[in-house]
Amino acid sequence: MDGFSSQYSNGRAVPLQSLFGDMQRKRNAEG
Repeated sequence: MDGFSSQYSNGRAVPLQSLFGDMQRKRNAEG
């Protein structure tokens, strides 16, 4: 998962990964 988060910090997320991150953000927003 190390390369996973590093891609996010680089702002180069693959569509699938950015979609996954979007779901995570929504979950966090909902609490």
